[in-house]
Amino acid sequence: MEKMQSVQGIVLKISRIYGQTAEDREDLFQEIVLNAWKSYGGFRGNAKFSTWLYRVALNTALMHKRHSASRMATTRCRKGHPCLGRS
Repeated sequence: MEKMQSVQGIVLKISRIYGQTAEDREDLFQEIVLNAWKSYGGFRGNAKFSTWLYRVALNTALMHKRHSASRMATTRCRKGHPCLGRS
């Protein structure tokens, strides 16, 4: 995907902003690239490729953040956190 190479800075920037750790940023980068690859067939060309990629990256990052927060809450609850009513 030649277009991705020319705009990979967008993906790196979003990954750095939304990733908490180096590992998290790496995972997010890969997730964004995968989602862009899977969604490319739906790119109609109504907007610039960079704009479309930015939206894919941002939506992926927000979804990633939501899932991370959900996993963190679940982990706390499993360890007897008050969210389950146990102490």
